Amino acid sequence: PGALSAAVRLAEQTGARIAWVPRRAGDRGAVEAGALPNVLPGGRPTDDAAARAQTAAAWNVDSLPETAGRDTSGILAAARDGELSALLIGGVELDDLPDPDAALAAIDAAPFVVSLELRHSAVTERADVVFPIAPVVEKAGSFINWEGRIRPFEPSIHTNAVTDLRVLTFLADEIGVDLGIPTAASAADERARLGLWSGQRAAGPQVDPA
Repeated sequence: PGALSAAVRLAEQTGARIAWVPRRAGDRGAVEAGALPNVLPGGRPTDDAAARAQTAAAWNVDSLPETAGRDTSGILAAARDGELSALLIGGVELDDLPDPDAALAAIDAAPFVVSLELRHSAVTERADVVFPIAPVVEKAGSFINWEGRIRPFEPSIHTNAVTDLRVLTFLADEIGVDLGIPTAASAADERARLGLWSGQRAAGPQVDPA
């Protein structure tokens, strides 16, 4: 803990630049899609009014909340404390988390658990509903590499396997929410329309060393 904050401070003091090479192929794309609690798609900070307005317009909603969401630890803590009525978990390897045992306890405490997975796991073992999803070779999509370059791909094998996007769209429809991106192509179009944020960036991490 604190290593990234120290690296950022050193870069600021010396004028160096930092490059992040993610461990997982989808990590960079997840960040650019807005998976961090204080960031909207394209790197737009949640506490910037113009950034929220741009995203709200793209999503056809009146407004977006200014407050940041929960990170993974916050979601698991909320599940453990009974603040969430359900968990939707897609392809998460619990051993990648800082405290796998605490994650298992949080999942056990959740009233209802939905899992999207390729294989049997500790999550599928506990889930109330498991949706098997198509692997990368059986669906279309794109990765964003560590340089920020978009790398689209098409199915290598054509099967009737259901994609994770199709499952999410179906679940959203059931609760009356229109995701607006029923296909990988429509998701790519939305990403292109929004583009990258050119304004003030979200504040960097400030974590003290352990």
